[in-house]
Amino acid sequence: MGIKVEVKHSRRSFSSDDERQKADEKSLEFALKKLKKLSDREGTLKDYRRHEYYEKPSDRRRREKKMRNKINAMKAQREREQADNVPGIGNPESQL
Repeated sequence: MGIKVEVKHSRRSFSSDDERQKADEKSLEFALKKLKKLSDREGTLKDYRRHEYYEKPSDRRRREKKMRNKINAMKAQREREQADNVPGIGNPESQL
């Protein structure tokens, strides 16, 4: 899980220290965005929060089942809405 973020400095010359500081701030913001995206992709923070406290196996199964039911309900609702919008299938106005 080694995350490596490189900050590249431009090779242009700066006329003042203020310009250099602004360029460094922009590259730092870019590096932070890249680090956040990488940690989200790898699930580092999510994994840390999941292991922050001990969760009993029965509680974990209950939480996962609740999440599955929620996802299935959302999928069913989306399918119903799509069926209502398709002419001829489940939409009484389209059959007139």
